[in-house]
Amino acid sequence: KTLGNVVDPMEAMNRHGADVLRNFLIAEIPTFSDGDFTLDRFEELYEARFVNGIGNLTSRIATMIEKYADGVLARPSDEVLSTVRIERTIGTVTGGTLEASGEDPATYIRDVLGAEWKRALNEGNTQQLARAGWDACDLANQYIQEHKPFSLITTEPERAKAVVWNAAMLFLGGVELLSPVIPEVATRVRKIFGLPEQ
Repeated sequence: KTLGNVVDPMEAMNRHGADVLRNFLIAEIPTFSDGDFTLDRFEELYEARFVNGIGNLTSRIATMIEKYADGVLARPSDEVLSTVRIERTIGTVTGGTLEASGEDPATYIRDVLGAEWKRALNEGNTQQLARAGWDACDLANQYIQEHKPFSLITTEPERAKAVVWNAAMLFLGGVELLSPVIPEVATRVRKIFGLPEQ
């Protein structure tokens, strides 16, 4: 305190809510060692993860469902889905890479990131637990950029709908993985997409 380097957690929480503060403490502070907290870094991560991350993805995917799929998120046929798998290794917000070439996005969430999440939970590694969810959200964003449903819709509407389905599965899967960390945000996202409360 005498050094003036103490941050009031209530000030941080009052800026953007408990979910954003909880996320910072869980996702950014190492689980088994010391970490740094500054209000500048807190603001940076709020913008990156909540405004430009979850906020933009919620809006973007909901808009694509409305425009490209007549407001209904319906699972396309396996044949169509097989044409829009993840095609390359993708960088993540956490600085790693996801080796996901040829994967079905929903399966990837369940078998790879879900397994990583469970392992982190069993090990008590809350930082890695949160990272699995953020990686899924980042993957959804990059998947949309890679497959460009906004271009596909005019020439291959069924493939565009499949891209929207996969992006939604990646994003909503990521939000579910993050739900213990950001429960209020997860509840709002579920409501927007008409999903039942967990």
